[in-house]
Amino acid sequence: MMPGERFDNIAALAVLEHIISNDQPAFFEACHTHLNPGGRLILTVPSPAVDKIIAVLVKWKLAEGMSLEEHYGYRIQNTVPLAKNAGFHLLKHSRFQLGLNNLFVFQKP
Repeated sequence: MMPGERFDNIAALAVLEHIISNDQPAFFEACHTHLNPGGRLILTVPSPAVDKIIAVLVKWKLAEGMSLEEHYGYRIQNTVPLAKNAGFHLLKHSRFQLGLNNLFVFQKP
């Protein structure tokens, strides 16, 4: 993103688990800065159980290249507080894919 660039929506699908804890607040703040008023931040966050499932699939050679070493143990329950601290309001949180994935939709006031 370029400085001053603004968007109506930002989508980050399966990204937060790749950002180290210390950098997560800055991620939310940057998204808030680059959204127009009323803009939405759309996130998906996999359940921690997904890492275990993928590890088994990799071990059985049914999956590869999943970058599990890049996952930092993201805690789903931190999502709403991190977003609120950056100035967002929660519009929606739901689970999908048998509860193994989470959808969050936040809005900038």
